[in-house]
This record gives sequence, structure tokens and C-alpha cells, in this order.
Amino acid sequence: MGRIRTLHKGFQMLSESFALNQKEFEQIFTYDEAVFVLWDTDNNGIAFEFFNLHLGLIDVIEFFCGLTIFSSSRVEDKIRFLFEFFDMNENNYLEECDIQFMFLSCINAVAKTFAFTDE
Repeated sequence: MGRIRTLHKGFQMLSESFALNQKEFEQIFTYDEAVFVLWDTDNNGIAFEFFNLHLGLIDVIEFFCGLTIFSSSRVEDKIRFLFEFFDMNENNYLEECDIQFMFLSCINAVAKTFAFTDE
């Protein structure tokens, strides 16, 4: 979990949103394009058709959920990290909507990892 916390702090320092393009992703996580494509399965990149641009983006929340779920850390450490990660207003309390968002993000991370689709 220490490595995931370090990556999270690096992400917080370098990004102002919860989405990363491929260049930002490679800068922060030092993973290559193959890993980026794994997480951009829905091709939810912002398409600026007027300018003929397509910027692939990944959901960093789902990415950190996936890193956490599949890490070799103890379950207690994973739960603590996810709690702190989703306690975005830092009040040491998760509202029902925070918990629902956490579960949805974790499920999406697992689905992307195993290449599940909506079909």
C-alpha cells in the first residue's frame, strides 16, 4: 500500500482533475501505452469533432481502486486506503453516496481488469 499511497500523492501534485490523458498517465505512473489502453476501455476520451481531435482519458478513481483491490496488501490496509481515498471532504466519515460511488468505482475497475463489457 505504500507504493500506491506514493503514486496517489504524485497524482494529487500533478493533476487537477480525476481524469488523465496518456501523456500524464505515463509521467505519473511510468506505465506504457498498453496499460493506458487497458483502462481506457470505454474510449471515453473527449472527442472534439469540431477540431478533429480525440483525447483518450482514463478515470483515475477507477485506476486507484484497481491498484488497491489487486495489491498484495492486507485487506485492512486496502479498506483503510479506500476509506481515506473516498473521504474527499476529509471529515472521517463516508456518506451513503460516497460508499455507493466507491463500490461502483471498484466494480468498474474489476470489470476493466478482466475486460468485462456491458454486453
